[in-house]
Parts: sequence; structure tokens; C-alpha cells
Amino acid sequence: MNKYLIYKNLSNDYIIIKKGFSWQAFFFGGLWLLYKKEYIRAASSIFFGFFGISGLIIITSILAIKFPEYVNNNIISALSFSAFFWAMLGQVGNDWLIFSLIGTKYLQVSEIKAINPGDALSRTKESIPH
Repeated sequence: MNKYLIYKNLSNDYIIIKKGFSWQAFFFGGLWLLYKKEYIRAASSIFFGFFGISGLIIITSILAIKFPEYVNNNIISALSFSAFFWAMLGQVGNDWLIFSLIGTKYLQVSEIKAINPGDALSRTKESIPH
């Protein structure tokens, strides 16, 4: 079971956010942030992910010409950085969504353990008085 945070606005629209690691953010990164309408974070993660990792690969390639004995270590370093970057996105992705709700008309109405988001929403609606 996962823990979900349920947010509701005055129009009875609900947003369900899973607490913890986001596999969608891990696998899709900036595209997932675009889908969630987090445009600034999406742009920065795409920029950093693409140019940061590409830059490491380019630097590694240039260094490989001068120091061919260190090629494997540099490639492993670049891949390790890439894995760390995507894991970090997975870890903080849902927290960024929660943070983006601060200052909006959404208020947290529930924190519930459920099998999936639909189950969390239905259990929350049952517990809220009408």
C-alpha cells in the first residue's frame, strides 16, 4: 500500500499525489514534469539533463584522446552522474508537485494509505462529510 495526499479546491476538483518515489519522474523526467504542467522545472531538468550529461560525455571523449587509459573510468562517471540525476528526479518529483500547490486554492483534505490513487480518492470521498 502507498500513502497518498488528497487535495481539493472549492469546485470539488481533486488532486491525488503519491508520497515517496515517483517512477514516472524517474523514467520520463522532464516530459513527466511537462505533463504535470510544471514548465519551469521541466525546462530546467531537460536542459540540465541533456546538456549536463551531454557535456560530461563530450568532456569524456575529449579526455579519451589525451588519456586513453582513463576512458572506462570517465564513462562510468558520466553514467553514474546520469543515474544519480534521474534517481534524484524520481525522489523529489512528487514533492515538487506538492510544493506547487502551496498558494493555490487547493487544500489538503486527506492523507491515506491505499492500493492505488482511485482507491485513495474513493475512500477520501466516503470519509468527508457532505
